[in-house]
Amino acid sequence: MRTGFRKHLQVTDRDKVLPLYVESTGYLPRQGPIRRKKGYPAYQWLQTVEGCGEFRYEAGSHLLHPGQGFLMPPHMPHSYESTGADWSILFVTFEGALAGHILSGLSLPYPYQYGIGQRERLEEALDAMVRKAMEEPQYGGTASTSDIYDFLVRLKQFGTPNASASAAAKRDRLIPLIQWLDERYSDPSLSLSDMSGHMHLTPQRLSALFQAAIGISPYAYLIGVRLQKAKDMLAAHSGMSVKEIAYATGYRDESHFVSAFRKQTGMTPNAFRRLYWR
Repeated sequence: MRTGFRKHLQVTDRDKVLPLYVESTGYLPRQGPIRRKKGYPAYQWLQTVEGCGEFRYEAGSHLLHPGQGFLMPPHMPHSYESTGADWSILFVTFEGALAGHILSGLSLPYPYQYGIGQRERLEEALDAMVRKAMEEPQYGGTASTSDIYDFLVRLKQFGTPNASASAAAKRDRLIPLIQWLDERYSDPSLSLSDMSGHMHLTPQRLSALFQAAIGISPYAYLIGVRLQKAKDMLAAHSGMSVKEIAYATGYRDESHFVSAFRKQTGMTPNAFRRLYWR
């Protein structure tokens, strides 16, 4: 029998360089209304156990019935609430240096609603994380990496993306730009005008399309790409200086790079690197 519970796990600087880790998890038998104008700072999955809730974001809204869930990226503005009687959910939030790459590698799109073919298989994995968080005070970090990866593999196996046609079309329309940015991120002069020109759209239209499809601005997405590339370089190349990595990832100077990196990760690039190279 499930007991209402939620917990934010302890996350250390060392945990932040793990490829994947659980940030929080829980079971809420009576989910109340949630409104997050700036989104949540980690990837999030919420899944209906009983009742029904409505999830809203820039691209539209979805009803989440039992056996349905929603996967969302960090910092995406959203809200959700019960549509009537008690709405019970299981949830997990997660992060990691390779979280985005792992989701891409598993072909798990987000933000997306999913239908679940065998809901008990996902609930089993979620229940296990909730139970460990309840019973093991030190649960988290490396102890949670295999659990969240197992859950994502199950989501890939049993989940079916079920976004609306309009929302899916918006995301598909951005694929050429996303691929282009992955090749051009190192150009410090890259601007919103360049991005909109590549897509043959006005800057205003491109910004609206990005907000509707992903929940962030085009430039915020570019910063995310640059910082992920920087993490990869810090972890893989002990000989590259922070200044060299700053220039290689599109920053004009080291100080702006360090400031952006610290804002996202809570540590300096050198501190991040030391967790890999000791």
